[in-house]
Amino acid sequence: MGMARVVRIGLLGCGVVGGGVVAALEQNRAALLARAGAEVVVHRIAVRDLAKERHEAVDAARLCTDWRSVVNDPAVDVVVEVMGGLEPAHAAIQAALAAGKDVVTANKELLARHGEALQALAAAKGRALMCEGSVLGGVPAVHNLHSYFVANRIGHIRGIVNGTNNYILSRMEDAGLDFAEALAEAQRLGYAEADPAMDLEGRDALYKFQILARLAFDVDVVADDVDVAGISDVTQADVQLAAQLGCRLRHVVEGRWDAESGRLWASVRPQLTTQDDPLYHVTGADNFLGLEGDLVGRIGLLGPGAGALPTASAVVEDIVQLLQGGSVRLRALRRASVAAVRYPAFLVRRRFPFGVAAGPEAALAWRSILGATQVKYAGMAGGDAEAWWIRGCDAPAAAVLSAVSSDLAGEFAVYPAANLPGGRRVAADFRTHTAAVV
Repeated sequence: MGMARVVRIGLLGCGVVGGGVVAALEQNRAALLARAGAEVVVHRIAVRDLAKERHEAVDAARLCTDWRSVVNDPAVDVVVEVMGGLEPAHAAIQAALAAGKDVVTANKELLARHGEALQALAAAKGRALMCEGSVLGGVPAVHNLHSYFVANRIGHIRGIVNGTNNYILSRMEDAGLDFAEALAEAQRLGYAEADPAMDLEGRDALYKFQILARLAFDVDVVADDVDVAGISDVTQADVQLAAQLGCRLRHVVEGRWDAESGRLWASVRPQLTTQDDPLYHVTGADNFLGLEGDLVGRIGLLGPGAGALPTASAVVEDIVQLLQGGSVRLRALRRASVAAVRYPAFLVRRRFPFGVAAGPEAALAWRSILGATQVKYAGMAGGDAEAWWIRGCDAPAAAVLSAVSSDLAGEFAVYPAANLPGGRRVAADFRTHTAAVV
């Protein structure tokens, strides 16, 4: 039996995810050799700070601070970028592809902003740009969209793509924590960054949605065109109000492609989910992606979405795909008009720390403005908040927020729902398949 092929990795970045990649490659070295027919070794690692404490599997002798020396090293076969941010990651990937090296990246912001150009460069150089770890952590969403859904035309995607936000909302529900307490716990467990703004403001989920939209709908989505809201304003009172309706709050990305009009209906924001909605049952740091194809119908992908090992697993699987001749090629992208998803039901919460309750009277005006069949006062939530629920309208969240806040002072939150208990059900009933972590 001949000697196994040796594939040398140039690793850019060695924080939580990078350390996980090194550990995963070492842990599964024998399995990779048996299944992929190659010995995968980490040859060089570029980092910002040589003195920083790292995973015990990392060989300090392989560290350097110059990414260019790693990318340009003739012994490096594959460049793995997990440093994050736009620069120097963008320049590094461009240089690696230009030098004729395959690239694996988990950088969702970079791909959302420059993915089309980088894919074009990879194609021009005859190289591959793999990106499974950029979207749903350990859930193989990119692989399924690119490889399995070729014959199918996808009309609808809906899911939870940010494990940090889902963990926070889950802990606010099951442990009664307030937002700050749940965030601090997520940070202690490694589910949230020291600076979690990108997650909490919804930008992380938006970048992932842009990547998913390219793969699912062949559409290039401009970030500013998407209706986006994060979870920073979610309060314990909101969680309790949702529970009283038999619902849970989840941060959801959603896209519906209308082939007839060439329009994409898109939304990235907290939603109310009911017990017959698969997203209701996604808890902790898990992610879920529901897909609806014209041939296969509805399916779902479920798995871990936050932490070092799920993303490291996706990166290693991309390396294996490369060894087996795989690649990700975007189909020709089209431009499309983007509009906010319209919903039939909403929960509205108003905080008035220095005012008085508006009571049920406000509902009369809102019903007329929104054309709703029912606006019902849900009562007080604590000493300084009140709520209403709205049914039978057809409006985007921004229009509802404008209507309810036009004549009342206070802090408003508007949570759309595909349905509310007793109302018309329109949520997808996806069959679920659990993603395994290698």
